[in-house]
Amino acid sequence: MLTQNTNSLDGFIYDLRLYIGMSFPQPHLHRSAELIHVVSGRVELTVNSSVSAVNAGESALVLPYRLHSFECGEDTICAVHVFSHDCAPEFYRLLGNRSSADPVFVPDADSAACYLRRFGADPSVCASHSREVLPLGHTFSFGDIQPELTAKAPEISSGTRLGLISALEGILSGFLDKSDLTDRRDDSLIEKVLSYVGEHSGEDLTLASAAAAIGYEPHYLCRCMKKSIDLNFRSIVNSFRIEQAKELLGSTDIPSTEISHMCGFGSSRTFNRVFRQFTGMSPTDYRKS
Repeated sequence: MLTQNTNSLDGFIYDLRLYIGMSFPQPHLHRSAELIHVVSGRVELTVNSSVSAVNAGESALVLPYRLHSFECGEDTICAVHVFSHDCAPEFYRLLGNRSSADPVFVPDADSAACYLRRFGADPSVCASHSREVLPLGHTFSFGDIQPELTAKAPEISSGTRLGLISALEGILSGFLDKSDLTDRRDDSLIEKVLSYVGEHSGEDLTLASAAAAIGYEPHYLCRCMKKSIDLNFRSIVNSFRIEQAKELLGSTDIPSTEISHMCGFGSSRTFNRVFRQFTGMSPTDYRKS
């Protein structure tokens, strides 16, 4: 399992990348929501073991703390947007505590077109970049994008930020029109576990304490996780901790030793070992990248 890199500025996560013939078959998760809009082709999206097809012109919304992956054909073009709560405040206010068992929805065509233009996702330009992953979301000019901007977010003006919010909420309005939205208190056990761990990953978490908090017996919870997502509790906790660490390393100057404690690691040595295990590099090298 892996956690997904995001651009952020003062907690305002707005990372949007154009994927051309790129799949993410490894299950991954993060605290932020993820919007997938298929420009052309077809994406097969898996969310907590449930598989959905997302066709051209359709979108899918993966809410926070959902284990997900996706696969697509080599000619598929899709915009994949990881965004924090404050990137779409009105959408979240209207959504409330509701969710949908099916992440796929059909956005208004004009709203989708505006969204793609605002984020610089011009398919006619993108077609010449087959099989590349390009960073969007921080510029209105596709041609000005530089690969080195993928690791750290550039400064954005308040006007630009409002424009991004408006475009994002425009396409997300299609999700609010779904007829099957229901209260999230009916979430599956695995979603409850992922949500709880994501919200408390900086604490001294154990399987026993998490099980008690959500009202289940530890051994039963362990069996359910193994059956549903084939991951143990410690891997889930570490994935959230490493995600938080990457956000802090990429957007602040806080020393890595302090970050390790902020993210719930007992020692810098453990933090460095787990960080390398998840990312393939040390925290220092990640900050420099």
